[in-house]
Amino acid sequence: MPTTKWDRSPLLARKAGICAEPAAAAALAGLEKLVQRGDIKKDDRVLVIISGSGLKDPNSSLSVRSSSFPLIDPSLLELVRTFPKGNS
Repeated sequence: MPTTKWDRSPLLARKAGICAEPAAAAALAGLEKLVQRGDIKKDDRVLVIISGSGLKDPNSSLSVRSSSFPLIDPSLLELVRTFPKGNS
């Protein structure tokens, strides 16, 4: 699914480590619009519910992947080689 102006999945992944599907991340886009219109002030406390996992839409999740997340074979050996103990 292509990223739209309503899809804040990449932003949630980068800034908060949340893997959200595009439909769920649209709630954040709605909040941004309400702040821009002045309905919500920038210092107001707001709760945005992100209920859909990005695992429902793997193609969207893969579009967020950057060079900081290496693509590895699905094996324990490859995981240990890529992320040795103590490596952060």
